[in-house]
Amino acid sequence: MRILEVANDLDVGGVQAYLCHLLPSYAARGHEARLALVTGRGTFAAALGPAVAETPVIGRLGPWKWPRPLGVAELARLIDRFRPDVVRTHLFWGNTAGRMAALLSRHRPVLIATEHSTYFGKAAWQRRLDRWLAARTDCILAVSDAVARFTAAQEAIPVEKFLALPLGLLPTEPMSGARDPEPVGFIGRRVVGVVARLVPDKGLDWYLRVLSRLTARRPDVLGLVVGDGPQRRELEALAESLGLTDEHCRFLGAQHPVEPWLRSFSAFLLPSRREGFGLAPLEAMALGIPVVLSDLPAFRELTNRGKYGTLVPLPPHGRLQTWVEAVEAVLDRPPEPAPIQAWVAQQYGWERHVDRLLGVYAALLEQRSRTC
Repeated sequence: MRILEVANDLDVGGVQAYLCHLLPSYAARGHEARLALVTGRGTFAAALGPAVAETPVIGRLGPWKWPRPLGVAELARLIDRFRPDVVRTHLFWGNTAGRMAALLSRHRPVLIATEHSTYFGKAAWQRRLDRWLAARTDCILAVSDAVARFTAAQEAIPVEKFLALPLGLLPTEPMSGARDPEPVGFIGRRVVGVVARLVPDKGLDWYLRVLSRLTARRPDVLGLVVGDGPQRRELEALAESLGLTDEHCRFLGAQHPVEPWLRSFSAFLLPSRREGFGLAPLEAMALGIPVVLSDLPAFRELTNRGKYGTLVPLPPHGRLQTWVEAVEAVLDRPPEPAPIQAWVAQQYGWERHVDRLLGVYAALLEQRSRTC
């Protein structure tokens, strides 16, 4: 097959890391794949090496940051030249620009949009646009049942249009071009860490408040925040106001690969306010690290309704002390890692995910051939 993936960018993030592993997996199975970007390349560009130099960037214009019309037209011409069997798009602007380009092209590929999260902030015009494009899309892949149900209800799209296909656990080997991590070792410390983009949805302000109480009660606890984002300065200021010095909490920025840092964790704490899937906690679970997560639909799926992780309600129903006690419980009585690792391997193996994804493509192509 020929496959074109369209995404926003290659900045640090779960979707971007996923694509950087997916394209080589396509090639390893004998498929030809290309990538197009809307806003730019970014930190992960090195992971795809020379292929990124040929990646078209659509660009955006004006205060609304609409995809550049000429860029969309250029992508339509690329589709005519490349003649992909499947065009698959990601995130709002990737879904918008990629599908518009495919509809403008003379070639008619199977068109698949991907929904990665439950996002309440879409404007009415965005929901109307998504609904219009959905009617012209062969399938909408959702990374969880929770995302499929949420998006169908919010955008008034028939639920039959959706297929829930969980993401796979990314391969553990570092991506090409990733730098080696610094040595990790925190002798005598119980590391309560998080790996996340520093954005409001991840609830890292709540993480810091939980950590401040933990460190007051348990001097051996150390918080590690692995990741970067627009909220970093605000969160560092909050940590300082809570009395969290470097002895209590360290902001490490983006780290690639993250596995050596995860291995130092005694517990993974992520009080997200909104999640579509959760690649970072899945990576922790694959290493047998206990996770303490928000009681969200996506995390219920990820942990088999809390069987393989601790789920705690967020405010207003959840209390700070409940979170502190949940973390202390896994520090004092950590669960056996083997059952957690077995669940992850069975449900979220990378090779299984790629095989299922290609199976979806093949089924849609067969369906197209029967109706033509």
